Amino acid sequence: EMGGGASCCIYRGVGKEQPVLEEFLRAGVSATGPATSGLSLNFLDIGTSKKKINITELLDGKEPWRVPIGVNLLFLERFAADYDVENLRTHEVVDELIKPVTAEQQCSYVEWVVMNGPLQGRPFDITTHFVSHAWSYHFRDLLSTLKTFMRTQRLSRRDTYFYLDIFVINQHQPPWTNGFEPNDVLAPPITRSGKTVIVMAPWDNPTAFSRVWCLFELMTTIVSGSQLFICLPEQELKRFEEAVGKKFHLIMDAISNIDCKKAEASIPADKARIFLEIEAMGRREGCDGYQKLNETVLAPLKSWLLEAGKQAMARLEEAGDSNALAALLNNLGVALERQGNLEEAKPLHEKALALRTAVLGKQHPCVAQSLNNLAVLLYRMGCHMDAIRYFKKSLAVREKLLGPDDPQVAWTLNNLAAVLRALVDESRGAFGELRAPACRI
Repeated sequence: EMGGGASCCIYRGVGKEQPVLEEFLRAGVSATGPATSGLSLNFLDIGTSKKKINITELLDGKEPWRVPIGVNLLFLERFAADYDVENLRTHEVVDELIKPVTAEQQCSYVEWVVMNGPLQGRPFDITTHFVSHAWSYHFRDLLSTLKTFMRTQRLSRRDTYFYLDIFVINQHQPPWTNGFEPNDVLAPPITRSGKTVIVMAPWDNPTAFSRVWCLFELMTTIVSGSQLFICLPEQELKRFEEAVGKKFHLIMDAISNIDCKKAEASIPADKARIFLEIEAMGRREGCDGYQKLNETVLAPLKSWLLEAGKQAMARLEEAGDSNALAALLNNLGVALERQGNLEEAKPLHEKALALRTAVLGKQHPCVAQSLNNLAVLLYRMGCHMDAIRYFKKSLAVREKLLGPDDPQVAWTLNNLAAVLRALVDESRGAFGELRAPACRI
């Protein structure tokens, strides 16, 4: 609407029985040889072939994040099954499991597992996908998202390796406490893998978009030209699919309101470091770094949402749910219009109007809404006479149903006046062009 808003098992200490996970990791091929950088010589089985990789050589004395190393889904599933993490959030997994387990060695969880090898299979290898996630998410939701992603992308459970910071980075001494900048840590796994999976939950107010680390990871992904996969936990995906037709515009509004300046981090020093990186980027490119980050992050998110909306539209058409389909068509049309895709938006508005008229009759508020939104689009396309015709139809329906003093009537009058004013200005311009030669004689 012009002038009226768019209508449109937790490891809890030493001395308890060790979980099965450690037996699983120790049950593999044994190896002998000198240790390098404190790591015992262990082997990873490469696929079904007989080729072996020396994990020590793979790490080459580096911390796992610098290689960069990823973990596969089989390892994550076994980790979740052997440790009681069902109701834990990711930060609780770090604080109550990973940190206590690795406290003696002061290392990352991957390094701790390698030190306590040998390994069965190859739970670790070079990263194939970087995972951007908020630590406030439940670990079960993180795992659910990765399972759904692998299923939909038809990826191998053994040969896909996710860069997950909680396992790869030393949680006692993160690299940024040793002089590394955020980009030094993020760029290697993102650019090496070329694929980033961002976990988006809840769908109607994604936590990741309010976390400064996640936004910076998104920017690094986009600037590096890496692929971005936006994924929802299975339960969130079901909720999203059920609601997208009715609340599409709310999701788009939530995405549009992303502002990296308002993003937070659990540790204030982390936020300060990343903000310095953003400001440095702005100076390099001669722009406002925060605005640049907002714009860089918004574009692929809006594109993803539009695609999700189109998929929902196809499902509603197949189900024959005309009311929900018309509402979604209307909201998709408004979203496309806001992105400047006027020609693509026009048939959606027209179809929404036709559906609503056929199902609801001409005298209905939703029909008036579609008439108004189509008129707004036509106005922006420069089709002023057509816009006036549809604004008048919308006005007639709203005055009859709502009365002359209703705000929606006022909005429609305002819209109609705007088109008439544009038409007058257009006429004056044409008249001025005709008069100009005579004035010069």
